[in-house]
Amino acid sequence: MPTARCDGVIVTDVNGVPSCEDLQGAPLAWVQVEPFSLDQIDPEVAGEHFALGFVLYGTAWAIGKGAAMVVNAIKLL
Repeated sequence: MPTARCDGVIVTDVNGVPSCEDLQGAPLAWVQVEPFSLDQIDPEVAGEHFALGFVLYGTAWAIGKGAAMVVNAIKLL
């Protein structure tokens, strides 16, 4: 089921019917948007992004661990 998006401001009339208008009050057309489907996701790209998340987490963890070791070494002096 397709949905619609308003690139302006959504206003309702006295009957509660929504309409799409620009900031000056001129009517705008609703833009039809296809709903999201899992079939649109490329498995290879999704796997790369998943792995990149682990790399970013691992890098931050290693920097934090290294900083903690340096601080502990300074405390011992």
